[in-house]
Amino acid sequence: MIDTQSVKTSTNAPLTSQGTDAAKKIVGRERSILTDTIGLILAVTVTAASLSENAVGIQLLDQAKKTCPTISKSWVDTGFKNAVIEHGARLGIDVEVVNRNPGVRGFHVVKRRWVVERSIGWIMLHRRLARDYETLPASSEAMIDVASIDNLTKRITDETTPTRRGTYWEIKGNPPRSNALSGTGGVGASEDGLVRIMMAGRKAEVSAARSGVRSGAAQQPAIGAVRQPVAVRPAG
Repeated sequence: MIDTQSVKTSTNAPLTSQGTDAAKKIVGRERSILTDTIGLILAVTVTAASLSENAVGIQLLDQAKKTCPTISKSWVDTGFKNAVIEHGARLGIDVEVVNRNPGVRGFHVVKRRWVVERSIGWIMLHRRLARDYETLPASSEAMIDVASIDNLTKRITDETTPTRRGTYWEIKGNPPRSNALSGTGGVGASEDGLVRIMMAGRKAEVSAARSGVRSGAAQQPAIGAVRQPVAVRPAG
């Protein structure tokens, strides 16, 4: 699957590497990726946003055919025209244009195209790729490769990005993850249950802290109160 994304750039990017995407009204660069059927990136290129999708589609097909010679099928959206289809045919790749269903209004899942859209969403989860901060387009391509490697390693190791939800148990003693999430004992049968326990513990801490403040305030003399004299026994 092939798709493109136009993003704004920071002040680091020189004007010569930027362009205007008239359709999306974005001044910046265009990220173009080619993925396999499960959304893993096989080819990537970063160009000025003014470059046509036909030009970047041809570049991606050349990259993919070089790194994956067995590729024989690709799906694209309606922005890619006959030039990409004809170039794919010369490379031995059947390029199919996937059209939206004209009878459905608004958002709906389009065959095959949702896979590459999801891959774009995955790389956008990395803050470095929220916009194009790189000076060189080659550096931008490298950062997309790094994000793709990060996603792939998380799939292999079944790890997730740490969030604030785990901070409570990191301080108070994290229960075994297998017990907390699998329901085999421990604190709960789901991640939602673990979150509820964390929130309840936090509320208990706040309540105890407030009670301590009230009790401590009751022991202190009020502001402006007259202190009673203390009798002192004379020596001898």
